[in-house]
Amino acid sequence: MKWKNKGHEYDELGAKFKGKKIILYGTAIEASSFCSRLSRIDDGIIEAVVGDENVEIDTIYGAPIISKLEFTKYNSSDYIVILCCLDVNNYRAQAHRQIMNLGYKDGISCFNYEAFDYYYLPIFSLYACNKLYFKSICILLTTFCNLNCKCCLNFTSYNKDKKHFDINELKRTIDAFFSKVDIVYKFHISGGEPFLYPYFCEIVDYIGENYQSKIMSLRLVTNGTIMPSEKMIASLKKNSVEVEIDDYSRTLGSKSKAMEISALLSEKGIQNDLICVPSWINMDPLDKWMTDELYGKVNACNVPFTCIKDGRLYGCIYSCFAMEAGIVSKASVTNDSIDLESENEKSVFLETVQGYSERGYWEYCKGCPGHEWMGKHYVLPAQQI
Repeated sequence: MKWKNKGHEYDELGAKFKGKKIILYGTAIEASSFCSRLSRIDDGIIEAVVGDENVEIDTIYGAPIISKLEFTKYNSSDYIVILCCLDVNNYRAQAHRQIMNLGYKDGISCFNYEAFDYYYLPIFSLYACNKLYFKSICILLTTFCNLNCKCCLNFTSYNKDKKHFDINELKRTIDAFFSKVDIVYKFHISGGEPFLYPYFCEIVDYIGENYQSKIMSLRLVTNGTIMPSEKMIASLKKNSVEVEIDDYSRTLGSKSKAMEISALLSEKGIQNDLICVPSWINMDPLDKWMTDELYGKVNACNVPFTCIKDGRLYGCIYSCFAMEAGIVSKASVTNDSIDLESENEKSVFLETVQGYSERGYWEYCKGCPGHEWMGKHYVLPAQQI
C-alpha cells in the first residue's frame, strides 16, 4: 500500500480504539493464549472473559470470568469484544448475535479472534495502549548455510557474497529496534544456518539479557543438520530460547539430524518443535519481471513477515533477502525499509509492518511470484542443487 498520509493511516480507526478495554467472549484455548499476550501489552486492558456457567476457574490472567447474563450489563460504548469461542453447534454465530443485539458493531467494537489477532491487535495496541507491538520479527545472523537448497526462501543459491554479519552491527540494530518497539510476540533468530555463526552465544545472550522483558517468545530456526555445541545449548537454555527444527529427512536422508537434535534439546530442558512441512512455496524470481499492476499484486500477496537488518526495518522479509542475495539493487533500500534510528514516529513503524511504503510496493515485488496467499507454486523442501 502506498502512503497517502504517512504516520496517520490508522488515525480514524485508532480513534475508535482509544479508551476502550477488551472483553473476550469464550474460554477456548485461544482465549487463554490471547489473554497472555494482551496482559503483556497492558496488564489492565482485559475487562472480563465471558464463559460458560460450568467453567471451574474464576479468572484468566487476572480477568474475571462472567456469565452471558452479566455480560449484558456492560456498556457497549466502553468495550471491544473479541469472539474466542469455538464454532461448534453454531455457538459462535449465537454469541455474535447476542453481541450485535447489545449494540456492538462488526469491525469497530466486535471482532473474531483470528482477524483481530492477525490484523487489528498492533493497531489497537498503539492507539489504545500507546505500545508498539509486533506479532513477529526476524533477524539474520549469517547468510552462510551448509545446505544449498533449490528454491531456498532466503535465496541462498543466488548469494555470491555470503557473510557472517558483524556482531556489533547486529547489536546496534537490535538496540535501535527495541528503542522503538515495546513488545514482540515472536522474535526469530535465523540465517542462513544460525548454528554456523561464530558469535552465536554472544548474540543470543545479548538479546536475552537486555530484551527478554520485551519478547514473549524468543525463537531460533535451524535446518536440523548441525548438532549444537554444549556452549550453544547452555546459551539457549539460559535465555529460554524455543528452537524450531526443520526436519528434512525425507529429502536429506541421514544428513538430517533433526530427531537427534530434538532429543538432545529435550533432554537439556529446552523447548523445541520438529517442523516437517510437505512443501515449500517457490519464491525464486520470475523469468519476466512485472512493471505494472504492482499495487494489486502487493495486496493480493499479503506477505506477513518482516525483518530487521543494518539498522533498518524491512516491510517484506523476502525483499530484504533478495537485496542481500543480489537479486535486486540495494538502491531501493529507502523504499523497502525504515531507518530504526532516525524515524521516531511509532505509527510509521506500525504502518510499515502492515504493508505501507513510499511507492506502494517493495522492489522485489517486480520479480516475485507472490507468497502462498496468491501463489500455488510449491516444491519439495530442501532439494539440493
